[in-house]
Amino acid sequence: MAEESSTYQLTYFGLRGRGEPIRIAMQDNGIAYSEAGPSPSWPEAKAAGLADGTIPFGQLPLLTTPDGLALVQMNNILRFLQRKHLTPDISAEDEAVMGVALESAEDWRGKYLTMIYGHRMSDESVATFTEQATNFSQMFDSWLERRGTDYLCGAEPTVADYSLFCVVDDTVRTVTTLLDERPLLAAFYARMQARAGVAAYLGSNPEHRERVNGNGLG
Repeated sequence: MAEESSTYQLTYFGLRGRGEPIRIAMQDNGIAYSEAGPSPSWPEAKAAGLADGTIPFGQLPLLTTPDGLALVQMNNILRFLQRKHLTPDISAEDEAVMGVALESAEDWRGKYLTMIYGHRMSDESVATFTEQATNFSQMFDSWLERRGTDYLCGAEPTVADYSLFCVVDDTVRTVTTLLDERPLLAAFYARMQARAGVAAYLGSNPEHRERVNGNGLG
């Protein structure tokens, strides 16, 4: 395990990517953390982390807990934060419902990343992703209608909401009309932006938000 610290340590690249839902979840819930990029370089940090176990499976984002536990995989980290800080007493049923929304947001993100990295935003891939994003936005709009709540799983956000917010935030940069006919998803997006912790974070204009993806696209 890593050296013990008084706060969480997030290790990720200087971009939004899969680090952003974690950042926003912690910012909005007042969870103290510090952040650093891999040092001295990612290939060297990855090799060293695999060797000593501080970067399990050579994956970023990496969240190191105050007692030195090293956690990787974005959704795993988000679920940990939900259990540890947001709703420690969440029922198995509510956690499962949250998981449906969380993994569905990740499915959407996967289509987005295929366009970005797999096809480098070719005209054909943008057209394909626009259709996929339209379908996902419809499904989430319908989810919100059926649930009848401000957030995906109730009256307060879960980590699924932070993940969905980020994927919508990235998508509207490419599919600018995404929310035009999605009133509930549009209201959700605005509601998330207006939350005190989220608004303060976005208003601070962190430098990494200018770089959405590692290849400069999107």
